Amino acid sequence: MKKVKKAFMIQVGLIFLLFIAQTCIHAQDYSQLNLPEGAKIRYGKGEISDIKFTPDGSMYAVGSSIGIFLYDVQSNKQVRFLQSNQDAIFTFSFANDGKAIIAAAEFGKMYIWDLQSVEDPNFVNIGKLYKRIQGIGYIWSSAITNDASILAVGTGSGSITLWNIQSGQQIASIKAHKKSVNGLAFSSNGKTLASSGEDNKIHLWDVPTQKRKFTLTDLFNAQTLAFSADGKSLVGGGFGGSVQSWNLDSRTKLMSYYGHTDRIRAVAYSPNNKIVASGSWDSTVRLWNANSGKQIGIISGYPLSVERMGFAPNGNTVAGTARGVINLWDSNTRSKSPVVIEKHSG
Repeated sequence: MKKVKKAFMIQVGLIFLLFIAQTCIHAQDYSQLNLPEGAKIRYGKGEISDIKFTPDGSMYAVGSSIGIFLYDVQSNKQVRFLQSNQDAIFTFSFANDGKAIIAAAEFGKMYIWDLQSVEDPNFVNIGKLYKRIQGIGYIWSSAITNDASILAVGTGSGSITLWNIQSGQQIASIKAHKKSVNGLAFSSNGKTLASSGEDNKIHLWDVPTQKRKFTLTDLFNAQTLAFSADGKSLVGGGFGGSVQSWNLDSRTKLMSYYGHTDRIRAVAYSPNNKIVASGSWDSTVRLWNANSGKQIGIISGYPLSVERMGFAPNGNTVAGTARGVINLWDSNTRSKSPVVIEKHSG
């Protein structure tokens, strides 16, 4: 009897070790995840869709077509891979305490990861599909509130739908624009939503009532939007290298920022509201004095167009992505951090 029990325990142990080995291998093998039709293998970590820093600034997360990768800010080494079960990530947000990530993925799926559940970086965290929101369709643009409570989705027909992330229920559907909704952004307190459309309109919406507060003049077809941390200003970037900000109290144009030579794909305010950063198809990130409009720095060296960008919570680091290459920069000296490149494309 003892021999049988011992043999059984050995067998269980071997199965467990095999499971661990397979998981470790799988965690590092991205070559077969979410391949396009007809593709045989992936080289890289998937197309980048979003980049954000953790609330404490110790890590930055990169959303891609196969999941979310987390990197240590100091070493730039990957510390976690959060797999999204073959679904491309569109946007994500950290919970306020930084202990979880909530992400919106294709086909109306919502994922949540408990970042404290696994400490070993060799293990992959499989995202818990905790909601599937029906009826979203193709996501043209999207945004999540800082407290990860509301998802906004813009469509190609000009409508915006708001969803309660916890319940998965639709809060409202807004006929916002006459054409596609190109850009969405929530204010830091989540009470105001800004939307830009192909109809050259920028609307500001009161989130609790879903009523339009006012409309800003947009002459350059803004593709991307960002609020200042205090919620008093909005910046947008569009075609032709145009970057413009507005004072939301007076509802008037605040400043234009000139220097880019091609379409703007990303804009951001520094946490202290003093700097505007913009990323462009001209392969540069430019830093501007938010109030004077003066260019205070230019970050070049990207191989292709800059697609996503964001500041660390302390404002001292800005991250930019360009076709699978991630660069971290000191926003004060504009110097590149020692290790800056991770291949995500493919």
